[in-house]
Amino acid sequence: MPGLVTPDHHTLTGSILNKEADKVILGTQQQTEGKSATYQHDGWKNVAKTSVITSMMTVDSLPLLLHTQTGNELFSLVKDDIVYTQGTYGVDTIAITTDDDPDGKKCDAYMEQHIPILLLLCAGLIKVVL
Repeated sequence: MPGLVTPDHHTLTGSILNKEADKVILGTQQQTEGKSATYQHDGWKNVAKTSVITSMMTVDSLPLLLHTQTGNELFSLVKDDIVYTQGTYGVDTIAITTDDDPDGKKCDAYMEQHIPILLLLCAGLIKVVL
């Protein structure tokens, strides 16, 4: 179209993307506020041998991606995610699912002491935490 000015990548990845992300978060808040959630995370090493962790929550059978981030302090990342889901989406996390790798086991021990949840699911092992 003659005279059409398209936004550059700074505009698209800045204000436009932020506005769209805010719309998604608001819509998710409306679906999740006051409900219970389960939290899942998994980690691996990428080709550069950097630790990568992806997390999600499930509310009413709806899976919602939270973060993909790098870092070695799994418990700190999980704790921050739990605080984020409660503050941003208004949910109470009642269960956490993790795997049975050494970082997951270490994180499980911390979670049992520091995060009030009902269930901790670890690679097929179910721990009831009250």
